[in-house]
Amino acid sequence: MLHDIEEETRMKRILETLDKTLKLALKIDEVVGRLSEKRVTLEEKMIRSYFHQVQANLLEISAAFNRSLASATTPKSENDSAPRPCTTEVIKDAAETLDRFLDTLESAVDELLKVLRYDLNFVEQYFEFNYYGKLTNEYNFLPDSSALLDQIKSKIS
Repeated sequence: MLHDIEEETRMKRILETLDKTLKLALKIDEVVGRLSEKRVTLEEKMIRSYFHQVQANLLEISAAFNRSLASATTPKSENDSAPRPCTTEVIKDAAETLDRFLDTLESAVDELLKVLRYDLNFVEQYFEFNYYGKLTNEYNFLPDSSALLDQIKSKIS
């Protein structure tokens, strides 16, 4: 078979989500870099640590997707009749779950980046204390990203 249009569509969707994951990881790098430009506070240290951990989970998720894609797309030999451990359909479903998480995370990262680009003094004096409270009490990105990592690993590995 030359091309399977459905397979191609699934792959495109998966790769779009992986691109979005890496772009968000770069935004988190910018957050950490900008936070290091200001006077050190406890909240700033906590926010940096928090985002380092979330970013580590995102990159592990990306690695799990890439390993699964490698396995799912490796051509079978003529003698190999064993079913694949994971299909692109399963990987696409996991990518859609990840995409919903990324949308929420991106809006929170963008909120922080906006004020970091505006005024570091404002961040230190008025913003970071409440923002860290929102990270840990409302958003829960760290436990959610850890749970998502476990869920995706069990689904697509």
